[in-house]
Amino acid sequence: MQRYFVQPTQIVNSHIVIVGDDVHHIKNVMRFQPGDQIICCDEQGADYLAMIETIQPSQIRLNILNQSPSMGEPHTEVVLWQSIPKGDRWDWILQKSTELGVKRIVPVISERTIVKIDNRKLEKKQSRWQRIVKEAAEQSHRGMIPLVESVYHFNDLLSALSNQPAWIAYEQGGNSFYQSLKAYPKGEIHLIIGPEGGFTRQEIERAKQAGIKPVTLGKRILRTETAAIAAISCAFFMRHDLGGEWNG
Repeated sequence: MQRYFVQPTQIVNSHIVIVGDDVHHIKNVMRFQPGDQIICCDEQGADYLAMIETIQPSQIRLNILNQSPSMGEPHTEVVLWQSIPKGDRWDWILQKSTELGVKRIVPVISERTIVKIDNRKLEKKQSRWQRIVKEAAEQSHRGMIPLVESVYHFNDLLSALSNQPAWIAYEQGGNSFYQSLKAYPKGEIHLIIGPEGGFTRQEIERAKQAGIKPVTLGKRILRTETAAIAAISCAFFMRHDLGGEWNG
C-alpha cells in the first residue's frame, strides 16, 4: 500500500491533512480518488491507515481508520559518512542505504574526491538528495526519513567523530570489520567510506589519531558504492537487523 510521511501537526483528532508535493503525487501520479486508502507515517513511531475523504487543489483530507506501531526501523542507529562519488553512484548510495535502514547520511569531501561542489548550488543539491531519500524511505516502508547532512570536509569529519564508535574502510589493511563489530555488540555505528581511489595513507593515519578504527571489508577491492552497501549490510546483520529477528 502506498505510504506518505506526515508531520504530527498534520494529524488532528481522527483526520490527517496532506499538503505540499505529496498532493500532486496522490492526485496526478497515483490518481487516487476519495475512498482509496493509504498509509501515513508520522516519523514518531506510528503508522496510520487512512481513507481519502476529499481532494482539493492544495490539500487532501483523510479519515484515520487504524493506528499501529511503525515496524520499519532497525534497532541499531547506523550513520554513513560517504565520500561523494561521481555520476549517479551518489544517488544510488542515497537510495540503497536508506532502504537498508541508515539513520543519517553525511556527504564527505576527502583528498581523492573527484566531484566538485559549487557552494552556490549546494542548497538545491541537498534538497534533491533529501527528496531521493524520502522516496526511498516510503518505498521501503521506513518509519522515518533519514537526514542528509551538510557536506563535511575530512578535517571536520575527524573533529566530529573523535573518540566516537567509528570505523573507516581501508582496502590496504586494518582489522576485520566482522571481528570489530563482534566486539561492539551495542550502540551507534558510524561508517566512513572513501571515494573512487579510496583514502590516502595520510588520511588513515589522521583518522587513527582521532580514535577512528581502520577496517577491511575483505580480500577483494570494492567500488565505493559497493563498499558502502556491504558495510551497512554487515553492520545490520551483526545486530540482527537484517536477515533475522532482533534478539537484543
